[in-house]
Amino acid sequence: MNGGSCTDAVDSYTCVCASGWSAARCDLEVDPCSVKEKAACDQKHANCEHVGAGAHKCTCHPGYTTKDAGKTCTNTQECASVPCMNSGACNDGKCSDTACSVQYSCTCKAGWAGDHCGINVDECASYPCLNGATCIDGVNSYKCLCALGFGASKCGTDKNECSSNPCAHSGKCTDSTTDKAIAFNAFLCSCAPGYAGDRCTKDVDECASSPCLNGGTCTQRVDKYICKCAEGYTNSDLRNCATEVDECSSNPCKNGGTCFDHEAKYTCVCARAYFGNNCSENVDDCVSSPCMNGGTCTDLLDKYTCKCADSWSGSLCTIEVDPCPSGKNDCSKQSQCIMVGAGRHECICNEG
Repeated sequence: MNGGSCTDAVDSYTCVCASGWSAARCDLEVDPCSVKEKAACDQKHANCEHVGAGAHKCTCHPGYTTKDAGKTCTNTQECASVPCMNSGACNDGKCSDTACSVQYSCTCKAGWAGDHCGINVDECASYPCLNGATCIDGVNSYKCLCALGFGASKCGTDKNECSSNPCAHSGKCTDSTTDKAIAFNAFLCSCAPGYAGDRCTKDVDECASSPCLNGGTCTQRVDKYICKCAEGYTNSDLRNCATEVDECSSNPCKNGGTCFDHEAKYTCVCARAYFGNNCSENVDDCVSSPCMNGGTCTDLLDKYTCKCADSWSGSLCTIEVDPCPSGKNDCSKQSQCIMVGAGRHECICNEG
């Protein structure tokens, strides 16, 4: 059987078996692994397996590999494929003659984990960032993005918002480091007099309330104002042009005149015989030429006198002088004096 050759004999036969077969009828497979000297397998690191009549297979022990069908088995280098990621160190399994551990191990660098060091360790898993900060994971590190108002590596420090001197013009800055009523990410400026605004940058306009009265002009200064008063007004203690100037205080009306104060001016009511803005001028009583008939007028205070021309008399020189009264003419006793005009006369003789 199985390709054997039969040779006839007397009342018998013999079989010459084909390779790989044996027994009288060639029906028994030859196991080549039963004869060690015929086994070509690596004697220490491989097993011989019968796979058919006169056939075998060399199978290397676990953890070994071969390039010549098991005749020589060498330790499998599991680390040759660089299975450890992210610069992890690969450790080959331990070997004995019967077997090598097919497992390798990876020693991961800090920040990496997993069988092949492919897992980035989440350093944020422990919530290291404080006060509501956002944690950003890195390789063997983390970074905290602090919420407003906090600082330092883990955001555990209440940031001093006043450190940058945000309050202008000597304003006083206060933040949560000194006053817990103020929000962590805020500050409060107490402005110096004359300034306002969140950062004390606004110069308070003291003229905005129109403090200068009676037409006064307001000029803005820091924490104050200056009023330039309109004519007729002056600054009082309040500096706001509220006081009217008393133009009569200097007694401008002369010669007994009465002063009346008005806005930015005065008027004088003059006493009799005076006139002018300040009653300083005497009324010329002669201006109307009251002295008649060539009389000369002399102005006096609230009156005048007339110096009459010859032949005239009276306060206004309106009365003709009569030269005929006794002793005031040149007529003899034997004649009569008759006035014939102002200061003129004739002598008319008596009858006989």
